[in-house]
This record gives sequence, structure tokens and C-alpha cells, in this order.
Amino acid sequence: MAWVQFGHAKCGSREPTSNARACRLEPRKSMSLDRFGHSTPTCEAWTMLQSMRRHSQSFLIYVLFGMLIVVFVFMFGLPSTDSCDPQTQIIVAEAGNFEINDSDVKSGTMRTFGDTLRGGDKEFKAAQRQVLYNMVTTLLVAEKAEDAGFRVSDDELRQYIVDWEKGNPDQLRYISGGKFDKERYKNFLDYYGLPTERYEAYKRRELLARNYLTMLETSLVVSQVEVRDLFEKRMNRTDLEFIKLEPMHVEHLFEAPTAAEVNAFLAEHMDEVKAAFTANKSEYSTPAKVHLKEIIVQKNDKMLRQIGTETDKAKAPDTRFKILKKAVIDNSMAFDEAAEKYNEALVYRANGGDRGTEELENLSKQHRDALGDKKVGEIVAFETDLTYNVVRIEEKLDATETPLDKVQSDIASTLIKAERADKKMDEVANSIFERVKNGEEFAAALEAVLYAETPAEVPPVDAVDPTVVPDDANPADEPKKAEEEAPQRVKVDVAETGPFSLRGASYGSWSRLPMIGDAPELARAALTLTEASPLAPKVYTVEGSRVIAKLKKADTGTDEQFAGQKERLIQTIRQQKSAALLGDWRSVITLSHPEPSLQSYGPWVQALFDQAQESGQFKVNQAFLTPSGSEVAANE
Repeated sequence: MAWVQFGHAKCGSREPTSNARACRLEPRKSMSLDRFGHSTPTCEAWTMLQSMRRHSQSFLIYVLFGMLIVVFVFMFGLPSTDSCDPQTQIIVAEAGNFEINDSDVKSGTMRTFGDTLRGGDKEFKAAQRQVLYNMVTTLLVAEKAEDAGFRVSDDELRQYIVDWEKGNPDQLRYISGGKFDKERYKNFLDYYGLPTERYEAYKRRELLARNYLTMLETSLVVSQVEVRDLFEKRMNRTDLEFIKLEPMHVEHLFEAPTAAEVNAFLAEHMDEVKAAFTANKSEYSTPAKVHLKEIIVQKNDKMLRQIGTETDKAKAPDTRFKILKKAVIDNSMAFDEAAEKYNEALVYRANGGDRGTEELENLSKQHRDALGDKKVGEIVAFETDLTYNVVRIEEKLDATETPLDKVQSDIASTLIKAERADKKMDEVANSIFERVKNGEEFAAALEAVLYAETPAEVPPVDAVDPTVVPDDANPADEPKKAEEEAPQRVKVDVAETGPFSLRGASYGSWSRLPMIGDAPELARAALTLTEASPLAPKVYTVEGSRVIAKLKKADTGTDEQFAGQKERLIQTIRQQKSAALLGDWRSVITLSHPEPSLQSYGPWVQALFDQAQESGQFKVNQAFLTPSGSEVAANE
């Protein structure tokens, strides 16, 4: 269906329309809550009277209807002009038996974003798109609620609008001292151009959606097992004893790659080498750097700690800057001497203004622009937002980048070592695990396995054959040389985590174990360890290391504590389940949720939206959402 401006499908229009809801905002009339109990003239009633008067065949009937209209106006006042003007508004979407016009979206955008939008038409249209899709989603949920038999009475609607505890997101704009303020409510509606009936009709559907989603949330089942599990994660405290093997701990147990092995690796795995080079490019390059000396004059007196010793305190900052430039540039005063006399940045005054060597990119833009292509020894004067500056360039270092062909052999060697270390860690860790599993203590198993082997590439000191002496070597130096060239053995200690709880581990919010790292699998296993069965069931890989752990001590929560926390735990689990199923549905109600193409609603709400979109249950006028000057998007 091609969408155009639907000005004719509005209250008061004399043109035919195929939409039976064109002049019906809500299946039932809404009560005006700024007058409390007094009906207001509806668009339909006003239009009906006007139409009957126009189509009367008798002059007497015409006059009688005119008198009736006068009485109507006297009793109720005139209806809002913008609510019955057939030509002033555009229908931009239709969902859940409700037509959303451009004024609805614009006022919703103003209420949601206020004056925070600064990016011009494109940003404003993106904000309108967010608001529109949130309104559509709210209406779809409201329709679902109606289908399920939900209704909102006039009294419930009244309470939703006047009672700040009911969750209406607009209440802060008209609640005064915690109470409903009739005048502020009227001013709120006038300020945002909201006809009372239309606003309250939407609020009725908003409350329907809120009630339905709240029902879904509170109906989520929480089992006793889940409650007990969360209680144990929060209250049970575990202390683990563990061994953590890093690659450096096993380097002495495998041979370094030979030149032939490196070349073979390059031939077969050049893509891996290139990827490692790209991922660690900072290791093979250095940024441009500059060594500066600088004298600063503060523009803001509040930033001024101590004026230059040779500067008249009564003079303005720009005058002090002129004095400084004259001394350093015109009169060629030694820079160190000028810094001591004029520098208002105390940190640089004592050392002649020396800032040291810094990366060029870390300097302010004003510094970089002023330095430009200046040469070493040149002096530059410029200003920033807060200071006047005089700078002398002491040294400039160009950026450098080592090409891949210069470091590819080193990278290949590193990759080979990492692979060998990985295999050796598995071998050593599994050997230690089996020994501990069979009753050996951590320390004994660690010593027996990790230091039992001798480095393959260097023989032990006492195995050097003293009869084999190179022509140019001193036999007495060989044992010392062999020891120096051997990979250094890094000691591994048996460590302890200290008591910790696993609060939230099963929900992914926390699984970082003290001294070990992020280890969700081990965190879950820690809950199952007992004094009778203290060893964690396997070797765990944690952030590249290997961990063997066993229980040292466990403290558990009491039944009394469980009883006291049970209801709160149930509420927490239900909120977590609601977030997983329904997402942040409250931000949809308040129109502050990003549009679904940028951030998905919760699975249930998203499925409702997607199904309605695919089936044509709602339609959107995309031309309204298209920034001016850009191509009109295809209609959804």
C-alpha cells in the first residue's frame, strides 16, 4: 500500500474514507482529567452537530441546530482546534486500533529527548524513528492485552495520570510536591500541543501494555532449585588451593625452534605470521615524537598559581604574553632563563620549561598545528583556549615502521614457541593432576613433574664432557656458559584464592576468581567441591594458562539466612528472567529504547514486533522519517 499524507482521514473531514477509525482515537470515550468529572466536547460530537446543521433541509431546523451549538459551546467550550483540523496532521503509522499522527511523534520526541538533540535534521529524524517504533510496539502489546481480556477503566486511567507511583513517565512534568497539579497538567498538554482526549486515549493503551507486560513478568515461574542455587552462590564462600601454569613456566622443557624449522613454518603458515604482524603492529613501529621546552602564560587568573617573577602582576595575560615574546624572540633571551622568569606553569619553571620527549599525537591540536614543519631549534608562539604558549623544539623523531620481512622470522619463532608451550603445559598439568588425584600433595606433584625433566637443548652442568675442548675456548668457562644460555626456570608456587563467593556466576555477571582469572567453568565446579571430594574434576584452561584446583575450605549459608532472603531472591531471579524474555520493556513504554534495528527488544517483544511487521499488522509512512534532501525510503 502506497502511503501519502492522510490529511483527509481525520475528524471533521467531509471527504469519504475507508478507515472506520478515522475519527475514533479509542473504542471508548476518554474522561478529561484536568476538569475531573466534567465531560469535554469531543471531536466527534462537534463534527456531528456541524454536519447535521449543514445538511438540514429546513431553515427552522437550521436555526434550531445553531441554537443547540451555542448551548453546546456555552456548556462545554470549544474543542481543541488541532484535534479536529482535517488538514494539519499526517498519519504516520497505524497499529493496535490507533492512528499515530505526526504531532504525536513530534511531541513524543520532545518529551523523550528534550533539548538534547544537536545533530540537525538527520539526528532529529532518527530520534523520531525511535519514538515512533516504541509507540507502535506499545500499541501492539496493548492490542495483545485487549485480546486477552484486559481493560482499563476510567478510574484506573485517572490514577495512572494523577498518581506518581503508577509509573506514568510524563508525571514529572506536572506533578508538584508529589501531588497532581491541574494547572500544570493543562500547561503540559498545551506546551506539547497534545489534545486532552488524544493524549488520554494513548495513555489508556499505554497502561494496557504496561499491565499486560507486568502480568507476564510476575507470572514467570521461579523454582525452589533456582532460589537455593542463587542463595548458595551469594552466601557460600569457597577457598581454593591451586596451581596456575603459564607458558613461561615450561619454557625450559622444550627446544627452541631451529632456523630450518622457522623457514619451514614461514613456508606453510605465512598467513598466520602476517596476521600476528598486523595484530601487534605497535610492537614493530614507533610513533612520531618531539622533545619540547615550553613557557606558558595563563589566560584564566583562577588557573594562575604564581606569576612570572619578572612580569608585572597588574598586566593582563595578553600583555604578559607580549612581554614574554619580546624577551625570547626579539631579544633572544636564553630559553632556560626566560622559563625561570616568565613561566606560569610551575611544573616546567624549575627545569627550563623542559617537557621531555612526547608522542606528537598526544599533544593538543593547537600544539601540533603550531609545530607543523618547524625545525629543531626554532621557537614558536601560539595560543590555546586556556593559555598563551612559547615553545622551542629540542628534538624531532620521525615515525618508524619495521617491515614484515625484517621481523617475520622472529614472529614465526614466537608462534612455534607458543604452540610448543601450549602442548607442554597440557602435558605437565595433566601429569600433576593425576598425581594429586592419586593422593599426592600439590607441592610434591609440582616438584616431581615440572622440574623432573632437563632442558633438551642444554645438557646439565655436570654432564659437560671436559675432554672436548674447542680450540678457542677455555674449558673452565664452559659450565658457566652452558648455565647462562639455558632458559631461566620460573618458579611456580602453590597459591590460594582466599574466601570468595560465586555471586551471580550462573548469570554471567561475575565469574572472575581471585588470583585465577575469568573461569566460569571452574567457578561452577567450585560449588560442588566437598571435604570428601575436594579436587576439581579436570585441568582448566583460563586465559591461556592451565589451572588445577582443589577445595581448601568452604563456608555455607544457614537455613535461617535462606528463609530471610527467599522472597528477595525470588524477585531477583524473576527480574533476571524478565530481562531475558521481555528485555527492557519499560524503556519501550517511556519511548527511550533504541529502535529495534539498532538494539533488539527482548525476545518476546521483538517477536511480536517482527510478526506484526511481516504480516502488515502495522504500517509506517517512511517518507515522514526520511531526512530532508535524502532519498525517500521504501515503505514498510
